Amino acid sequence: MASPLTASDSPTGTGNVYAGDARRVQALKDYERMLVECREKESKLKELRLSIRDFERQYSQSEHDIQALQSVGQIIGEVLKDLDGTLLFCVC
Repeated sequence: MASPLTASDSPTGTGNVYAGDARRVQALKDYERMLVECREKESKLKELRLSIRDFERQYSQSEHDIQALQSVGQIIGEVLKDLDGTLLFCVC
């Protein structure tokens, strides 16, 4: 069984045996806190990337819908133009 450390066993010679342990524990706590923050930020980033993909899909669908509406409008315009020409000939 290991004997407890005494003040003379301290590597710094200051008599504080656990000073290094306290710094080590604090460093581990800081590392753990930063690791949790990093994981939270990674999760947030993933959510943002997924929402960007959703917005891109919505934008693409909107563009497709606008093009379809323009095509239908053009077809309707051509039909009305032909009908106007036909009605003018009928009235005469």
